[in-house]
Parts: sequence; C-alpha cells; structure tokens
Amino acid sequence: MKKRAIILGLASCMLALPLTMVASSEQGEWYLPTVTAASEKLDYQTITPLQTAAAIAYYGQKKIDKGAWRELNDFGPLGLTQLDNADHLAVKGRGNSWYLSPRNMNGGTSAAYTVGADGTVAFYTVKTVDQAEEHEPQATVNLHSIIQYVNQQHAVEQVKGAAQQIQLNK
Repeated sequence: MKKRAIILGLASCMLALPLTMVASSEQGEWYLPTVTAASEKLDYQTITPLQTAAAIAYYGQKKIDKGAWRELNDFGPLGLTQLDNADHLAVKGRGNSWYLSPRNMNGGTSAAYTVGADGTVAFYTVKTVDQAEEHEPQATVNLHSIIQYVNQQHAVEQVKGAAQQIQLNK
C-alpha cells in the first residue's frame, strides 16, 4: 500500500499535476483521476480577442439560435468588423460593437455583439439597412459562461481553429 502511494505521488510530481484523489476499485486497482490539461481549455484571463469572437460565434449559433446567429458558422470562415460606437445598440458595452458574418457575404444581416467591462456579452442581429435604428439584444450572457460552455462542449480546438480563420475587416 505504501509503495503504491509513493509511486503515485512521484508520478504526480513528475507530471506537475496535483494529486487530488486516488481511488481504488473493488479489485484493488489504483488509478489517477482524469486530468484535462489547461492548454485544452479556454481561460478568461488568457483568451485572445479572436478566440473571444470565435467563442461568441460558437455560443451564439448553439445557444442563441436566432436571426444571424443561427447559421453563422455554416458558411465557412468569418469576417469580423469593429465599429467605434454602439449608439444603435441598447446595451453599449464598452462603446464598441463587433459584427460577425461569413467572409464571402457583403451586406445583408450580421450577427453583432458588444462586450461590457463586466464581461457581459449582448447578442444582436442587425440588418445593414437598419443599422441606425435602436436594437434590443436577443440575449445577454457573461463571457465566463460562454467560455465555460465551450470547454464543457469540448469545442476548444474547433473555436481555436475558427479564430485562426477570422478575417479582420476595416
């Protein structure tokens, strides 16, 4: 019994993983708990702006599922446009608004969002022709919750791949 505990403790140190629990089955077999490497998850403190956009797009398509968000990721790589104001959006965030649309689409309807200083993401569908009109958000969700959802769905690699494909528009 002592040998196994020492070996498991050494294995934990060598892997630089905390040994939080060691359990045994009825057959007396020992195992380490399943550990997901931090690099396999998105983190609020280290997420990049493009990963944030891709995570918001992923969440919007899966959970908002309305308007421009419904099929956003179905048309290939995305374009991302930042506007220096959010005057036409009810939840202004930090004052900037972001528009996501398939790169091959000109005009029409865009999935728009703002991010507040507290991490609140407001989701909108905005038609090019009525950008001057006031829009109410379709939903508001904290960025922490969006990141947690992506991690729980095991979609981190998908989101990171999509982030690398996003084209910044001017």
